[in-house]
Amino acid sequence: MSSVCSRLQGIFSKPPKAPLATAIDTFFSSPSSTSQQPPNPSPISAPSQIEHIVKTFKKNSRSPDFRRRQYVYETVVRRLVAANHLSAVESILEHQKKYKDSMADEGFGVRLISLYGKAGMFDHAHKVFDEMPQFDVTRTVTSFNALLYACVKAKKFDKIGELFRELPEKLGIQPNVISYNTVIKAFCELNDFDSAMKVIEIMEESTIGPDTVSYNTMFEAYYKDNKLDEAEKLWQRMEEKGVIVNVRTYNAKLRGLIGNEQIKEALELVENMENGEVKPDSFTYNLAMKGCVSSGKLEEAKMLHRKMAGDYCLPNKTTYQMLIPFACGKDDIDFAFELCKQAVELKVFVFKKLMQLVVGALIEGSKVEEAKELVALVTSSGRHLTLKLPVTE
Repeated sequence: MSSVCSRLQGIFSKPPKAPLATAIDTFFSSPSSTSQQPPNPSPISAPSQIEHIVKTFKKNSRSPDFRRRQYVYETVVRRLVAANHLSAVESILEHQKKYKDSMADEGFGVRLISLYGKAGMFDHAHKVFDEMPQFDVTRTVTSFNALLYACVKAKKFDKIGELFRELPEKLGIQPNVISYNTVIKAFCELNDFDSAMKVIEIMEESTIGPDTVSYNTMFEAYYKDNKLDEAEKLWQRMEEKGVIVNVRTYNAKLRGLIGNEQIKEALELVENMENGEVKPDSFTYNLAMKGCVSSGKLEEAKMLHRKMAGDYCLPNKTTYQMLIPFACGKDDIDFAFELCKQAVELKVFVFKKLMQLVVGALIEGSKVEEAKELVALVTSSGRHLTLKLPVTE
């Protein structure tokens, strides 16, 4: 066993749209907004429909081409889990083991392990890992990492230490940076920051040095727990170690500043990014605008919106859903109108109730022509929503 694994033992000893796509759309209802539709019982709750989904999935699984469609697997499992139908998840995933050509590929087994992890079914994930040799698969660090990932997703953090103590030596696997980053993530989920930092220190002293992901995971955990001083020390540590700071690092810091209501500092950080090498992305601007909205700073939010387009970060659904009601609440109906028009032009979905809010505000502000223009724009875009012009005397 490597010296790195040996040292980690001390830390772990502490307690711590194909054919099926149509079926997915038909049998898994996913309303875009509960505020727009009455709370009807989900169709997925009917046993007959669940049975049909499972039957359809198994039938399609006969095709090797279908079995390569990872997105379909992810979608079906995610929605079955959301509807609490774990027995159906087990049925369709266990069925895959009959296809030995796919199971002989480590990547396919890794997918099953990960899916079981996302479903919170760690014992099933571990079973797939244990059964891989039966399909003539040599387990490598890739499947080991998948098992660690399943541990974290299933919140079985106490199992991480056991896996690290036993499997690398038993299977002749050398953990890599992804392995250790998963361990760091587990400790951060437990709010055990000291142990997480200890892992980073061990990595720094070994040939497996921490990468940007290692530090970013710590950053996000520190800021989430409002440990700003520790985060700042970590930032300095990254610079001293020559680790590249990327947009995710900045976004973690930005989230922390906004969570601590340090809006001025957050805006300065965005400006520094705009003038530096690491440019803001859409998530950066949306984060900063969220801070402006929560603190009632309309002009600052408008400035960020302008810069967003200027930096080639197109506004998205989050941008409009956040800014339109904010502009209306601040009685800046002209800005709200421009946002709605821009959203339609960019073909970004905005809830009907927000569009209707703007139409009503335009009418109240004696801007009837603008209201008609917005209704006409939405209608001509082919969107399946009808805006009503309020009746005026």
